Amino acid sequence: MIGSGIRVEDFPFRTPRTKAADSLRFISIGRLIERKGTHHSLTALAALKAAGHSVRFEIVGDGADRAKLEQLARTLGLSDEVTFHGALAHEAIAEILERSDILLAPSLTSAKGGADAPVNSIKEAMATGVMIVATKHGGIPELVVDNVNGTLAREDAAADLPDAIHRLLDMRPNWPDI
Repeated sequence: MIGSGIRVEDFPFRTPRTKAADSLRFISIGRLIERKGTHHSLTALAALKAAGHSVRFEIVGDGADRAKLEQLARTLGLSDEVTFHGALAHEAIAEILERSDILLAPSLTSAKGGADAPVNSIKEAMATGVMIVATKHGGIPELVVDNVNGTLAREDAAADLPDAIHRLLDMRPNWPDI
């Protein structure tokens, strides 16, 4: 296997926050297409909000599904919690990662069978000390070991994503060791 790398000097490390701030800060980085599962992230965060959590979600990327995802955020009552940034340079992404707690990467297999390799945004988040919630999809399990350095949900079960987030939150005291 030949892995792809990232320039870790572009993504400075900071120790993960073990104490909750005023809200949980989530980030998603990638094309806004169905295969990236952003719609599942929005649904999961709406469930967290309904359970009493204060959440912020910054979405970095652009794509054919942006308008549909913006509408979904409004429908789910997340208009004040979600920011759609569009595509950004690495420097801007590093700044958003610095203030984030958890990267959401719920990738899905496309209708044509397309799958992600080990996702670069996961590598970037790991380099900065941001925790990961992703799916058991493509090359993601090569990077994220469930309940060890992040949590994984089944890609074909959107209902698993909130559980994976809760499992990661339960691990919060151990985030610096992870």
